[in-house]
Amino acid sequence: MERRTSVRSFAREPIDGRIIDQVIRSARVQHQSMWGTEGRRGGIGVHVAAYQVEGSAPGLYRLSDDGWSTRRSVQSVPPELLADLAARYADSPALLFICGERDGRGPGPSVSQYSELLVRCGSLGYSLWLEAVRLGLSGSVHGVTSPEVGDALRTEDKHVSHLFTLAIGLPTASTGTS
Repeated sequence: MERRTSVRSFAREPIDGRIIDQVIRSARVQHQSMWGTEGRRGGIGVHVAAYQVEGSAPGLYRLSDDGWSTRRSVQSVPPELLADLAARYADSPALLFICGERDGRGPGPSVSQYSELLVRCGSLGYSLWLEAVRLGLSGSVHGVTSPEVGDALRTEDKHVSHLFTLAIGLPTASTGTS
């Protein structure tokens, strides 16, 4: 339990994108075992604001199911937004944005559909955090959404909503792994 402490301070060292892949893949397996396949309920996507990720320029990236190696840069993100997000959440090497994708039918999800989507995104966020800790990273979870992240992502997919955030990075000497 001691290692499962949310922290807001991270070592000033980059992390490897392959660790991000591992975190996401393992958490998705856990999530799918609990919730099943996404099906007609709308999907959940993970997007990454990379600040110090080896081999990547700072930016916001959309991930496919193949993970970090096939990431695509979200073009509509001004640099000042990235700086603001780091200040708003945590000055970490990476921020993982968990986003719900409704099916696109009708004007929007019903209250019950949105509630389920919100819970599913939180569940995936928590699984991502536990997996990051298991792999030796530190993390902090944030239930506060960013309308700016949602706006940037909706320039490419109008059905996406940012619902949960996880900051990850290597632990500082004073915090240990958490």
